[in-house]
Amino acid sequence: MMARALAGVVPSQPKEFAAFVVDEETRAAVLQAAAEAGLVEPHVAQSKFEDALRRLRKIPTPKILVVDLGGCPDLIADITRLSEVCDEGTHVIALGDVNDINLYRQFVSFGLHDYFVKPIVPANLAAAMTNAGKETEAATPTDQVGHVVSIIGARGGVGASALAVNVAWTLANEHKRRVALVDLDLFFGTCGLALDLDLGRGFREALENPSRIDGLFIERAMMKCSDKLFVLCAEEALECAINFDATAVELLIDHLRRDFQFVIVDMPRFAARTQSSILTPPSSVAIVTDPSLAGMRDTMRLVGLLKKVAPKAEPSVVLNKSGANSSAELTKADFEKGAEAKVSLVIPYDPKTFGASASTGKALAKVAAGARVTKAVASLAGRLVAIKAPAAKGKGAGLLQRFLGGARA
Repeated sequence: MMARALAGVVPSQPKEFAAFVVDEETRAAVLQAAAEAGLVEPHVAQSKFEDALRRLRKIPTPKILVVDLGGCPDLIADITRLSEVCDEGTHVIALGDVNDINLYRQFVSFGLHDYFVKPIVPANLAAAMTNAGKETEAATPTDQVGHVVSIIGARGGVGASALAVNVAWTLANEHKRRVALVDLDLFFGTCGLALDLDLGRGFREALENPSRIDGLFIERAMMKCSDKLFVLCAEEALECAINFDATAVELLIDHLRRDFQFVIVDMPRFAARTQSSILTPPSSVAIVTDPSLAGMRDTMRLVGLLKKVAPKAEPSVVLNKSGANSSAELTKADFEKGAEAKVSLVIPYDPKTFGASASTGKALAKVAAGARVTKAVASLAGRLVAIKAPAAKGKGAGLLQRFLGGARA
């Protein structure tokens, strides 16, 4: 396409790939990346950004477009100008000299597929090109980003992690959806343990080096549990200090949403204060609690917090371990009154089934398919799948709540 455009002939159909770079070193890296990504007849022109804009105005923009922003005085303004000349369906990968995570976030919010800081690592750029190609082939108008489900325990030991693991497993293995399970507790998280996985250091490296977060990096960091279920978790040494920008998690989730139909996040309650940005639609939030007085209090506090930091989150409440201590626990009605929130699902206390699951590293459905707790998880997963279809708008009910309808397992 680019050769024809330079000759003054406007092609009738866009090419698969084209790039505009400002220096020979970057041109060589882009050509190598294109070859590794299997792109046929890559057009890589060496030109400044202004020249690239003029050329792009005259031609149908390619499906995958790489543009070098090196030397641009106003990156945000120039990206805006670039977006104005790109046709719908073009995936733009930007290259530049500025290594700034906030700038990266702005680029992603503008719709860029990815941004790489020079000098370019061909393998990383090739992975981004490959992912962009997959999105071009597979994306549909109603299913372009994955649905994030954040599961938050109101207190420790209420079963939030077990619920996250089993919902993820059910979505992947029963509903055949592509699922990413993310455990945000890098020190005491139990998702990997529950699935009997060997833990690595990839998750920590991703959070500490957000500029390296891309499709290839994430693929290497994730652990494969089954054909459809992939897990990001860690078990870091307690004496280790982990330093990462809070926006690193948001960038990670943004990448996962592009490649997975569901992203299940086991979110520690302290993270609800710092990671509220990942609760943006399309997403659901489930607060898991037991029917205790402390559970009621902390549920009320979490619901109040989410209303302030993520007003669109519309959290739903899952009452777990119902019947564990009948003489001391609150009734559903009393709990709802005290917490000032409706209970969407009640899960019965079943230590035998949960114990068998925990001791074997297998999902509930593998150890007791007919148990009431297993059916409750299956019900929740089924309703999450239903959320992916268009639903009638309503006020005062979270996405989970609309489908659960105050169900009791």
